[in-house]
Amino acid sequence: STSLLLLMLLSLAVTDASTGSTQQTKKPHLIYILADDFGYYDVSWRNPKASTPHMDALVADGIELMNYFTYRFCSPTRSSFLSGRLPLHVNTDNNPSSKPGGVDIRMSLISDKLKRLGYSTAVSGKWHGGGYLQGQLPHERSFDKSLVFLNGNEDHYTRYFSILDGYDMWEDMDNYYSDYGNNGTFSTFVYSKYAVDAIQSFDNTTGNSFFMYLPWQVTHAPYEVPNQYKNPKITDKNSKATYYGMASAMDEGILNVTTALKAKGMWSNTLIVFSADNGGEQNGPGNNYPLRGGKYTDFAGGTRNLAFASGGWIAPELRGTKNSQYIHICDMWATFASIAGDPNPTMDPVTEAWNSQHSTELVPVPDAMDVSDVFTKVNGTSPRNIVALSTKAIIVGKYKLVFEPAGKANFWAPPEWPAFDNNGSATPKALVGDACEPCLFDLDADPSEYVNLVNESSLGPVLMDLTNTLANISATNFSTGDSAYLGNYTNCTDLTSYKKSHRGFLGPLCYLGPPMPKPGGVVIQHTTPAGDTICLEPQSETQKSSVIASTKCSPGWTLKNTYNNGSFLYAGDLCLRPTPLEPENCRQGVDLIVGKCSNQCPGVQLSQNTTGTVQMRSTGCPGLCVALGSNLKISLQECTNSTTMGWLVKNTTDV
Repeated sequence: STSLLLLMLLSLAVTDASTGSTQQTKKPHLIYILADDFGYYDVSWRNPKASTPHMDALVADGIELMNYFTYRFCSPTRSSFLSGRLPLHVNTDNNPSSKPGGVDIRMSLISDKLKRLGYSTAVSGKWHGGGYLQGQLPHERSFDKSLVFLNGNEDHYTRYFSILDGYDMWEDMDNYYSDYGNNGTFSTFVYSKYAVDAIQSFDNTTGNSFFMYLPWQVTHAPYEVPNQYKNPKITDKNSKATYYGMASAMDEGILNVTTALKAKGMWSNTLIVFSADNGGEQNGPGNNYPLRGGKYTDFAGGTRNLAFASGGWIAPELRGTKNSQYIHICDMWATFASIAGDPNPTMDPVTEAWNSQHSTELVPVPDAMDVSDVFTKVNGTSPRNIVALSTKAIIVGKYKLVFEPAGKANFWAPPEWPAFDNNGSATPKALVGDACEPCLFDLDADPSEYVNLVNESSLGPVLMDLTNTLANISATNFSTGDSAYLGNYTNCTDLTSYKKSHRGFLGPLCYLGPPMPKPGGVVIQHTTPAGDTICLEPQSETQKSSVIASTKCSPGWTLKNTYNNGSFLYAGDLCLRPTPLEPENCRQGVDLIVGKCSNQCPGVQLSQNTTGTVQMRSTGCPGLCVALGSNLKISLQECTNSTTMGWLVKNTTDV
């Protein structure tokens, strides 16, 4: 947030302090930043109505990558980057974490490669690279630090993922239960802070280097952003002001990260690569002008995306340049490994070991090519001449073959799309494209894909060559989820059971050995005169359930500073509070329930003091504490009453 940024600028030196003579001889720090559904035209170095000044500065001081390709939507692009495979050799589905998908565990991730090369690693943001198996979680894939949501389009404030009707936030090997009650904390702030904290905690005095993957949630739907990022001169028709605000919030988050790198003395030895995961959603507020199409299409607007490299590691003679060599996002797997000193950057020892021991259920080897020359040499070249975008589109040299229906995102958006001026003008009319059955384009002469050359007789051999090449590559299509996909992760549960035992949160459904223990939270514990241990427990995880004393002691509680005085939450969003929910009922003898939180009588704040009480501190209930009465009855009593004494609050690891 703005306050976070100001605090950082005050507390961190923005100059790149020297950390000793070994800094320049160390392997470079590597940062990959991935924007979500970000339009080709939605940055201020192309569009003056956007506001991304910090990215603008990075581009001006780096290399703009003009032919950088991804898949046409989310999870396959992420799987491609992480695995070093073209999407059609790893994952072409957008499956949620309740289904197989993402990167197969028989493939090394980029984090595995770099970890073997001595890197410290971190990830913060949108994962969507597989979450059905415990072994697909970032912490199991060589990320030392990880704070992610596993799926695709959760709410930016509540972490709620409607497709699976659950809350999605994962830290290392645990559901991120401390995020309970964090409604109002915009996700970009959360991921930015975690990224900055990871940088600040990295020990830069050792010989190790640092790799961070920062896949932002913005600018993906739902279109939400704090009001301070909206430009009041732009109407919010079609969510355009909100969308531009999301881009501005991401831009500020990137500044927070670069500021932290400079303060840590890491900037001069850092390479940052930024890209979008696919084009902007032109049926929403995104704009890929002047390119054809958008997200969900194989046209340039969906697959040729914003990208640049920057950082102090970039040689001075390369700064402020553009490079038009072909790069696919999967190439960064081998390129980062090469820059980090891997003598075999395109090899995957995990896949090779599997394939050497099996005659069936073989796993595709990496497609990644080492394009490090692009980042190290003037007019650096790429070995990539063929870009297989999907089973329906391929680029060979300057020619592109694509099969794409009419309708949906098959159109060219004008610069002001959708309408967002305050002049009352109608939405500019888009130029609608015909169906491609197929289309053949000369990308050198026609990068925006207007002219279909499929009927040009002189290009018959070219058409045949591209058709055959596409067919041959498509025949090798592989998507995570074959019969050997589970490996040893065979102890599986169902989604409903997982959510019930994890307080509404989402997570992997298959584990090694026994299911993971219910993580997180605290218990409110008491020892009776007879020496028995009892705990505060609701009779069920439903609204208005009575709170009782029980020997069950499940770690279902979290304390959050919500409203003015704090609340003690159970199952994510149920407050421990009196019943009925009226201020006048905050009195002695009133029973306690778990129910809807309210700022009228905001529940019981956990406030264990030297006498072992759990005290009510809301405006209407001063001086009242949780009491253990006869027959293990729970109610509110004066805090001086002996029945309120003796409570202990313990983390699950202490119980």
